Amino acid sequence: MTGIILAVFALLAITRGLHGVARLMQGFVPLMAIIWVLTSLVICVMNIGQLPHVIWSIFESAFGWQEAAGGAAGYTLSQAITNGFQRSMFSNEAGMGSTPNAAAAAASWPPHPAAQGIVQMIGIFIDTLVICTASAMLILLAGNGTTYMPLEGIQLIQKAMRVLMGSWGAEFVTLVVILFAFSSIVANYIYAENNLFFLRLNNPKRSGVCGSAPSQRSSAAPC
Repeated sequence: MTGIILAVFALLAITRGLHGVARLMQGFVPLMAIIWVLTSLVICVMNIGQLPHVIWSIFESAFGWQEAAGGAAGYTLSQAITNGFQRSMFSNEAGMGSTPNAAAAAASWPPHPAAQGIVQMIGIFIDTLVICTASAMLILLAGNGTTYMPLEGIQLIQKAMRVLMGSWGAEFVTLVVILFAFSSIVANYIYAENNLFFLRLNNPKRSGVCGSAPSQRSSAAPC
């Protein structure tokens, strides 16, 4: 049912074309990011007594003696680098390789390619450093409720929110993921349509693509 609802809203959005989608997303995406960051800040304030321990654990886990020995051995370092590359590749549009499509549609001022590049750099900064850091703080604040559980990705952040905020926390994460999935579906359709226009296929079928929307996976969920 969720997939059908997503497909319907995606159809309504993409029929408005590139400019309509751009107008929708320029308010929709920042709103999602603000809601997520503000929620994380509120939770951090509610658990402010644990913040010093959380920050210390970050540095201790990165620069401790065991970590240094593992890095010297090479295997731990290679695993950390591999995992870091995998995470970073899918945390923003730059890693996905679709940055030029998004940046070219930006209405920057002054109207210059360098200004568009700066806009895109700011987006990566907000996505990777702000949103991903907020998600990491939530997981660490949840403590033993999540640290030693074999969970990854959305399941891990859902468990952290359930530990911190109760049962509604997991439902809130689900809603956020659905919103991010909607923006990803619409944006990736616009990318595909522009590619078809570039290839001189001037009549792409919106309805056919929208029918496959429920099977698409979101690449913009919180890290």
